Amino acid sequence: MPLDLIDLDKMPAMIREQANPFCALSVTPHVNNAYSTALAADWETFYESKRSASTRRSDRKKQRRITEFGELRFGTAEGRDEIAKTLDALIEKKRVSYAKLGVDNMFERPGYRDFYLDLATGEHSAPMTHLSRIDVGAEVAAANFGLVHRGTYIYLLAGYNDGEVGRFGPGSMQLLEIFQYAIARGMKVFDFTIGDEPYKRDWNDTETQLYDHASPVTLRGWMAFIRFRAMREIKRHVRKNPAIWAVARKVRFMLSALRR
Repeated sequence: MPLDLIDLDKMPAMIREQANPFCALSVTPHVNNAYSTALAADWETFYESKRSASTRRSDRKKQRRITEFGELRFGTAEGRDEIAKTLDALIEKKRVSYAKLGVDNMFERPGYRDFYLDLATGEHSAPMTHLSRIDVGAEVAAANFGLVHRGTYIYLLAGYNDGEVGRFGPGSMQLLEIFQYAIARGMKVFDFTIGDEPYKRDWNDTETQLYDHASPVTLRGWMAFIRFRAMREIKRHVRKNPAIWAVARKVRFMLSALRR
């Protein structure tokens, strides 16, 4: 098949114990890295090793405060109807967050919701998935779609409310509950996946550098290569500079608001 450009992105240097052969090509650092942390045998040991006593007190205080809006409940979605309800709540929260970030909402594309629903309810795939949510009263305050594979919990998609309830960090509360869920089921690693969100650095003990490789083949490929290579360099520079990144996010949000 004729091709114009070879583009391999988000490649780790190692795949478990084996070197990634594609990283022997000419590569450049990807815009974001990936993060993970080893889980302890029990929740208290893990929690105390990652959070200071004052931070743990703050977590407990937030949990008490959020109950002012209603009963706080953490639960794993079971059964197709409950899974669909939790997934739809998560999609709505992602819609709001994507809009604020000024990025495309993948769930507006045909088939994306159905794919995740089929993954969570399929006969063979359901045991590998974990949909959960935190309810505050009648409101879904946070929701999560995770994967479980070979002793690793993969923190794939998460969304949470902002507004009044959001002031007390329902997303952070849910993350604590998911850690406990993973540890109780003997998971050894918690994979935060790709992305340089600050909260990941509070928990991670392994940062994985990712790499990109691109090889133009035709003139058309070269034109595309020059364009997206320049954009990747700009993104990398912006993301590595907190001050510039903060300004860029505000501009992106304003542009998104204007488009809406």
